[in-house]
Amino acid sequence: MWISKISIKNFRPFYGEQEIIFDEGSKDKFTIIEAKADTGKTSLLSAISWCLYEKDIGDLDKERAHNVFNLQRKDELEEGAIDDLKVEITLNEDYSNLPKYIIERECVFQKSGARMVPIRIPSVKVSEWNDSNDSVIYDTPATQAFCRNIINSILPEDIHMFFLFEGEKLEKHFSFNNSENIKSSIEKISQIEYVKSAHLHLKKAREKVHSVKNESKGDKELERNLSLIDERRSRIEDIEIKIKNANLDIQRAESRINEIDLELDKVNVPLLKEWASKRANLEKSNNELNNTYKNLQKEITSSLVKTVPHAICRDALESMLKSIEVSERKDELPPKIKNVYIRELLDKKTCICGRNLDPDFDEESHKACEILLETLKQNDLSDLSQTLIEGRFHIIDLLKKVPQTLLDQRMASLSNLKDIETTISANNAEIAEINEKAKDINEKGIKSLNEERMRLRDGLKVQEQAVGRLEGAIRKVEAEISTLSRENDNIAKKMNGYEQTKITAEFMDRAIKHLHSIHKDILAEVRNTVEQKTFESFKNLHWDQTNYTVFSIGADYKMKLKDENENEKILDISSGTKQVLLLSYIAALSEVSGFKFPIFIDTPLANTDNEQRMNIAEKFPNYLRDNQVILLVKDQEYTPSFREKIYSRVNQEMRMIKEGASTKVRPWE
Repeated sequence: MWISKISIKNFRPFYGEQEIIFDEGSKDKFTIIEAKADTGKTSLLSAISWCLYEKDIGDLDKERAHNVFNLQRKDELEEGAIDDLKVEITLNEDYSNLPKYIIERECVFQKSGARMVPIRIPSVKVSEWNDSNDSVIYDTPATQAFCRNIINSILPEDIHMFFLFEGEKLEKHFSFNNSENIKSSIEKISQIEYVKSAHLHLKKAREKVHSVKNESKGDKELERNLSLIDERRSRIEDIEIKIKNANLDIQRAESRINEIDLELDKVNVPLLKEWASKRANLEKSNNELNNTYKNLQKEITSSLVKTVPHAICRDALESMLKSIEVSERKDELPPKIKNVYIRELLDKKTCICGRNLDPDFDEESHKACEILLETLKQNDLSDLSQTLIEGRFHIIDLLKKVPQTLLDQRMASLSNLKDIETTISANNAEIAEINEKAKDINEKGIKSLNEERMRLRDGLKVQEQAVGRLEGAIRKVEAEISTLSRENDNIAKKMNGYEQTKITAEFMDRAIKHLHSIHKDILAEVRNTVEQKTFESFKNLHWDQTNYTVFSIGADYKMKLKDENENEKILDISSGTKQVLLLSYIAALSEVSGFKFPIFIDTPLANTDNEQRMNIAEKFPNYLRDNQVILLVKDQEYTPSFREKIYSRVNQEMRMIKEGASTKVRPWE
């Protein structure tokens, strides 16, 4: 899908009604919109976002809404006068120059003193054309939700930031050191929320599977347990909110640390740059070691859970096995005669030898019946014995599962944990030494940056420990929920309809497990695909392909970029290379998302010098091929030499021109 027209009225710097028209040739090429700083490039992105999702100005609260309406138009209006703010986007199918959708959002304002105040909730209107070129318009209050569904089917709100983004903020939002942001972006394009919702719904349904009323004592216990489960589920939701907030604080701190590292990297003090690089590598090593430490702890716990019950019962199992074997050798186990045959004789009341087996016939017949009935009891014991004999192989299998070297394995794992602790401690000592050396340097505010960095690092440790405790609290509450659910299962066994309920519960258990597996598989597949697409785009865009041979996004969502000797380079690359890698990552996200929508990039060459821009220009025509791409560039970015190098991919060129409080978009002259 491609955009053929954007109409804007009174939105921020766009005075009156403005139209930006894209011709058909733009649907798979670049459109350049050049502008000086503070002319309105970012406002154009905001207008598109507001039109689609009412995202930019939210609920138009009184403190912010008056800043949205164009100032020049506001000053022209009399007190109490009314005017509207409107944005309209026309979308065409790839193969057509006729509209498929026109999306229009409008809000009516009234002048009140020095402000423009919204007097009506913003409304959206969607016009849709079918294959017969007949249109349907959805513009009533009752169709607002349907309009939102149509818009989200074109481009979901959760992923729109990968199609409308600011180049200057790429590193802030997708820092190589901020794995949470990388993970969040991959989760969003995978649309994994649908699987998460289904998983949560099934878990809640499973917890209440025995809640059918039976007017019994068990029913009251079920109700009590279900109430406790609900209370604990609410507690988990509260804890998850705290974890989310703590992770946001961690992200902000990591982002600021990354910004400080970039500032320190620009300082022309070679020794400090060496220290900063070494410190960053040590901290990265510690992060990786901490992840390894946590995984090893989980493996040890899992191993103990699986093997300790068998180990505890080992002596009893071996004793039972010996008893069965001794009884079998001594022929002490009763002979096995199929009970079905004896019962058949008793039912017929005649033995195969012709003897009468009616207990009331005579005394001899009565005694014979008693002997056969005793044999039936004997055979019940024989069945049990035979089961034990046949089951000894299962016992042997259980004994094999108990590792003979359980203690040795545990000691080896504990030794590995100790080695990791020692390495982390040594790294921390080196980091402390670097911090001590750096604190006395006060060139160009370096001292204050280092002090801020140290405070942020200390705060990160506190936050990470808090997250660990909160995650532990969730595991504890989940264990309580599990115990209550088992209690409900046991109570329900005594109630009517248990067998059918049990089948339902077991089905739900399998479904929950399957959904969890699907969740992991989807994320792994999307992560691997994004990794592959990012590196493909990077190699197409970057001017030095020989120095970077491996790119990866690990299971911990950390990015790595290595040279041919497997040396990690991602912390040492230039600002130009960083920008190329981030542009490649965004391109991969938009491609893997599966949604075909125009891509708007505000200031794509941010944080690059002239030489780096020229290097990027050599390869830039290869970027996002077969997509409509609108580049909102500063005049110092779009130099004559850069323009010449990418001109083969450019279809249209425009300029944003600011006149007073009004911005207009004009053809290139």
